[in-house]
Amino acid sequence: MANPPPQPPPAQRFPLSTLPGVKRDGTPLDANNWTDAQWVRFQRGRPKKMGGYRAMTAFTAGPIRNCIVDARAGSYTLHTFSQWGVEALQFDPVSGAGGGVQTRTPATYVINPLNTWQDAALVNAGGSPAYLLASATPDILDISLDTAGPLYYGDITALGTPLVAITNTGTPLTISGGICSIGPFAVIYGSNGTLTNSNPNNISDATGWVLGTGNNAFYNSANPIDKKIVKGLPIRGGSYSPTGLFWGLNALVRMAFNPGGGTFNYWKYDVLGTISVLAKNSIIEYDGVYYWLGVDRFYVYNGVIQELPNQMSLNWFFDNINRVYANKCWALKVPRFGEIWWFYPRGTATECSHAVIFNVREGTWYDTALPRTAGQEADIFPNPIMCGGEDAVAAQYLPYTVTAGAFQIGDVVTGGTSGATGTVLRVVPGSLSLTGVVGTFSAAPETITGAPSGATGTTTSINMAQEIDTVWEHEYGIDKVSAASGQLAIHAYCTTQPISFPSGGPLAQQPAPGVEYMTRLARFEPDFTGLGATRVTGNMSLVVSGAAYANSKDAADGTYVVSSPYNFSNTTPFVDTREQRRELLLTFDSDVVGGFFEMGRAILTLEQGDGRP
Repeated sequence: MANPPPQPPPAQRFPLSTLPGVKRDGTPLDANNWTDAQWVRFQRGRPKKMGGYRAMTAFTAGPIRNCIVDARAGSYTLHTFSQWGVEALQFDPVSGAGGGVQTRTPATYVINPLNTWQDAALVNAGGSPAYLLASATPDILDISLDTAGPLYYGDITALGTPLVAITNTGTPLTISGGICSIGPFAVIYGSNGTLTNSNPNNISDATGWVLGTGNNAFYNSANPIDKKIVKGLPIRGGSYSPTGLFWGLNALVRMAFNPGGGTFNYWKYDVLGTISVLAKNSIIEYDGVYYWLGVDRFYVYNGVIQELPNQMSLNWFFDNINRVYANKCWALKVPRFGEIWWFYPRGTATECSHAVIFNVREGTWYDTALPRTAGQEADIFPNPIMCGGEDAVAAQYLPYTVTAGAFQIGDVVTGGTSGATGTVLRVVPGSLSLTGVVGTFSAAPETITGAPSGATGTTTSINMAQEIDTVWEHEYGIDKVSAASGQLAIHAYCTTQPISFPSGGPLAQQPAPGVEYMTRLARFEPDFTGLGATRVTGNMSLVVSGAAYANSKDAADGTYVVSSPYNFSNTTPFVDTREQRRELLLTFDSDVVGGFFEMGRAILTLEQGDGRP
């Protein structure tokens, strides 16, 4: 009598133990981490949907290249910097809602789409409200450009007052790199390794930038390296304090105050080592450690310059960044979740479209698509602020001088000579933002009139294409909330590595010899927590995909199959699928208003399926 065929082993229950982070480099079959994700972060090793965001205002001129938040006596102010100049917005610290946008653009500023901006706050002498410092340099397409741009300052609390040029004995100061403050000193930097500091709490025309007596003896200018310096940040200096780090295109420099120095000897400069810098605003401090993008790797400085290892997405990032616009990259930290975000233009994008994220706490990398051009981390205001990218409005910029009355939002403006028309979207002193423009206003000048307001003005230039951006409060709620579209779902999903008996076990992180059977998912037991009392907020779905071999999808051998979604919620104890693949992947998806998830110890019931296809 013939022996009966061997019976397959019984189904087994496995905890889903995919490692944190999203592995983009290499192949999915060679991964133990998640292989794809969108709008998902990792906390305690588990995937979690990121928080939502809401509009603070939809009326800022953009694209915004930098921003800074100031908070004092319960009054919160956001300053934004773009090719159009400087604008200020006061917002409610609880609701996040912003009031009207006010211009602080200097009278001498020249509109330039190539400008990058840097800003800082410097305490004024006598403890009066701080100075807002700003630099505009036309190097957005070439970080090494030596063309100098203007420097500006003003009372950070005087929202309706334009900034003015920083001058030295009547001559405006210019610089090709930027500006920062270290302790009571303003420092400007740029071409040929130039570092120039002001006197303490003093950037005045008469005494701020000259060597004299008393605290006027601390001014200095030096060139510790030969390449352009593009960024400066303060650092703890111990007995030599204040101290700053300054990133040159080829070297990192430390500049330290020497309290025992004599005339011309108050500052010391150390070249700490060779580096590269991809973008001037991609440099950020996190808990006293400094991180930045180099031209071909990530860097960290914690007392020593080191490479920040990225085995997950190094090639995926550097092979796909649009290098022409790389100097638009910028960095943001989200300390609540231990994250550093680098925004960058991906593929053919000309503005930042994606973010690659390093989680300091988890020691892993992931990414998301998110178009943003500038931002400010949470400090006194509890949530990060990010600018632009979504809900932008195409408008036309029309500068004018007032003749009579005041233009109003909704006015139809008509040019008396050109006959051009447009509808007013926003009004700031000295300019209108118009939509639906027909024709071109004249800079002859010509008289413009608004109806129904009856206001009149005189143009000072022709109309120019303009973008009006939204400013967003992030990590607020779980949905996108804007004035234009209301409350919308944010799509989030994550996909496992291949789960396979042939590759050495369903979730083997140290592969053992495999068995030649399909892998069948008999049952999935959800374990997700949500916000509040429910374990899952909103419906989710499970999609099973996979193929017979690693190359099956591209080879089109007919074995690559994607299942229909299996829907579940917080009241679903388990999901039976009976799906089988030789190499099986699971995608967890949330795409509903109010949708949120944080994975716990989800359980898979797996069994050997059919033999090799």
